[in-house]
Amino acid sequence: MVERLPFHDVVLDAIWGVSKEKPGVPCFISAENLWDDITYAQLYTASLSFARFFRTSGLQKGEIFTISLLNTWHFFPSYVGSSCVGGVTSGMSPESTAYEMEYQLENSQTKILLTTGENLLRIAEISGKLPFLKIVIYVGSKPSGLPPTHLRIVSFDDIISEEPIFDRTLTNVNISEDLLALPYSSGTTGLPKGVMITHSNFLSQMVLLGQHSAAHITPYRTEEEDSQEVTLQFLPFYHAYGFTTLCGHLLSGTTIVIFRQFKGELFLQTVEKYKIKHINMVPMLFNFFVHSDLVQKYDLSSVVSVASGGAPLSQYMIDEVKKKLKNLKYIIQGYGMTEIVSASHLGVLGGSMPPEAIGQLIRGFSHKIVDPQTGRILEPGEVGELCVRGPTLMKGYWRNPQATREAIDDEGFLHTGDIGSIDENGFLYLKDRIKELIKVKGFQVAPAELENLLLTHPKISDVAVIGIPFEATGEAPRAFVVRKDPGLTAQEVKDFIKERVSSYKELTGGVEFTGHIPRNPTGKILRRKLKADFLDHQSFSNSRL
Repeated sequence: MVERLPFHDVVLDAIWGVSKEKPGVPCFISAENLWDDITYAQLYTASLSFARFFRTSGLQKGEIFTISLLNTWHFFPSYVGSSCVGGVTSGMSPESTAYEMEYQLENSQTKILLTTGENLLRIAEISGKLPFLKIVIYVGSKPSGLPPTHLRIVSFDDIISEEPIFDRTLTNVNISEDLLALPYSSGTTGLPKGVMITHSNFLSQMVLLGQHSAAHITPYRTEEEDSQEVTLQFLPFYHAYGFTTLCGHLLSGTTIVIFRQFKGELFLQTVEKYKIKHINMVPMLFNFFVHSDLVQKYDLSSVVSVASGGAPLSQYMIDEVKKKLKNLKYIIQGYGMTEIVSASHLGVLGGSMPPEAIGQLIRGFSHKIVDPQTGRILEPGEVGELCVRGPTLMKGYWRNPQATREAIDDEGFLHTGDIGSIDENGFLYLKDRIKELIKVKGFQVAPAELENLLLTHPKISDVAVIGIPFEATGEAPRAFVVRKDPGLTAQEVKDFIKERVSSYKELTGGVEFTGHIPRNPTGKILRRKLKADFLDHQSFSNSRL
């Protein structure tokens, strides 16, 4: 499936090749102008400087190095440097709470952490609860007044100023068995779990994505449409989707404009400035294109294709985005999970893909739909739980063999927890998460179905639907709505749904107006948080009766 080389050798060889082919061409550009442009040659030497630092600092094969940064060029050379010594890299949002940071750093048994200078105080305060953590590397300025700590604190700039002298041959990596990465699952259905990804898992994903594109996407675009010297990246690097797309751009020698965080107007300015042709997106950004008045201010005529993952797009949203992006010809959706690195299903061009499908099985994977109660394999078109097997499937959950056994069956299929169906041609249709289906009088209601319908309302800009306890029916759908028109009433929303769906799908749980919908970094709605907040509020209200 892949060359028997570890991740760092594949990436460093590619970066070195680009640096010779395109000397002086930027590899990374900061959208916010937070740092100077970084060339491929600089990225190469910084990676080796980090490898040298990790070796001299005692990071052993299989030990954990965690990166807690918003998107920045500093992420990549430290990741590659860790791989060079056999380290395992984990990612964590720098905006995590102290509790969330403590949980992941302790659970992963992190030995070395890379974060911002602003985060040093928080890390120092919890360091006494983190016996495995020995070294903290910081980007930016070191704050004054740090409390006493056992931690060794090192500047990122000091590390890359060292000579990039490193012998890669001294690290023996079994790419099938040795871990490269330990991303944490989103935690939408429980505490986040470390996902053990081997070198072979990740490199197989890159190979399979390339093969799929060569067979089903590139032949249907013109040479002009398919070429792109500059791209942009705002998807979080600490998430599988973001890091996979980042690596794909680097391996192709593209210049990458990095957004520390997504900012609507800056994003539009960047698309116009660099005449961006292809954009990797999440559904939340489609919502931005449809509802933001900023979109019409900028020339976005260069955009010919977009890719989207994280959640299925409604046909309404696709049609509306095409109205805003006049030259948009291709929308490529995909399905994946952290547990399979990135994607198992992707869209195809050429007219063979049904409009409601999210994608076709990528060659090299297997899939099946099973009855979630009995495990019986279902026929094409029948709705059940999606199960996936392939060379990118995780080795298991970190320090959690029970969760691994519950997730992967005896045939090696990952039970995804997603409900959908597969047609005779292998196209996938998604419905919703098993645990998020709302059970009303024995009927199952998919929140996504109601959300997609509500988003067609001209006075609604964003929405989420959850199930709440309801004595008469067991559960009832409740909508959380972000108004585009402040005059919109709850009754209007209820009536809109009532006129279009079966009675058991009506919003008998009510309508609540809110300023924003909570989402994870890839745009998935955090229904569990909405439900917990609602139940907490109900409990508080009842306690005052």
